[in-house]
Amino acid sequence: MSMQSPLPLYELAKQSLWKSKAIASTALYDLPILTFHDIFMDAFMGEHNEVLKMWARKRKASVHLYCEKVTITSSAVFTILKLLLAVQVDSIHELDVFSDWGQKSMKVFVPQLKKMTNLHTFHFSSLSPEEFTLPLKNKWHSRIYAFHLGQLKNLRELPIDDVFFLRRNLHKIFRIQTPLEALSLSSSPLKESDLKHLSQCVSTSQLKSLSLRRFSMKSFNPETLQVLLDKLANTLEALVLEHCEVTDSQLLAILPALSCCSQLKTFSCYGNHFSLSILQVLLHLTTGLSWLTQGLYTAPLESYESNIPKQFVHPEQYPQVCAELAEVLKAIRPSLKVLLCT
Repeated sequence: MSMQSPLPLYELAKQSLWKSKAIASTALYDLPILTFHDIFMDAFMGEHNEVLKMWARKRKASVHLYCEKVTITSSAVFTILKLLLAVQVDSIHELDVFSDWGQKSMKVFVPQLKKMTNLHTFHFSSLSPEEFTLPLKNKWHSRIYAFHLGQLKNLRELPIDDVFFLRRNLHKIFRIQTPLEALSLSSSPLKESDLKHLSQCVSTSQLKSLSLRRFSMKSFNPETLQVLLDKLANTLEALVLEHCEVTDSQLLAILPALSCCSQLKTFSCYGNHFSLSILQVLLHLTTGLSWLTQGLYTAPLESYESNIPKQFVHPEQYPQVCAELAEVLKAIRPSLKVLLCT
């Protein structure tokens, strides 16, 4: 014989609202605002339509929730649309979408973006390039996102992670004219032509933060990144180039442009494996960047037992390398915080 635990008092109180219109009507003006939001969503999803109509009449208007941040992790797009009907969509400032949607779901949802007229940050992720490889799908998705992003006049931050349709299509996404403050592109199959476009479009002309992570730049002409850094020399405060297979020669080529980023405060090239001599050159560069306070780098190749990075740290060489770099910092910039990771 199984015993069920009694419902919490709060749940019992909510149930009584649905059973009695009189109680629901009286409680409307006595509920704390956060409790009202919780009960309203229960009523909406539970289709207690009579209670909703009564509340709407009491307020002499439709009841909408003010919500500054919305996070979507579900693939049930029609349920999401139903929830959004209860939200004052122009109150949304930040939207995070972490869902692997198909073409039909995206076609239904993406037009909702144009209603979010005050959207400041739009983060979308989990549209994996490993699962979607058809060129026609790539073009369709990039076009539909580009069209609706172009209507977001207040958009300032755009993090895009693990999205399949960016390859050779970034120029379509960045037709938007609104100057962004922060851009993050991660784990998406970008080509050199995509990176070139970033240095040409209006929306990236005033970036304060640029993050490029987990796609290979090994075959890129370093001039491509150099031109982009030249463009951002007066505004860039944070630069992240992580796990991009940047080589010694590429880093050397972009150092002059990097040295002109006068507002730079943080710089990370973690996950790229450089030689000790190149890392020393990079540290010397920091003397001219007066605002730079923090750097994050991978331990140089001389720290490992073999030439294959991320194998085994050499128990004697690694401490010696760290000591050499510490001496360099002590001599040129003792206030700079540098994290050296394996």
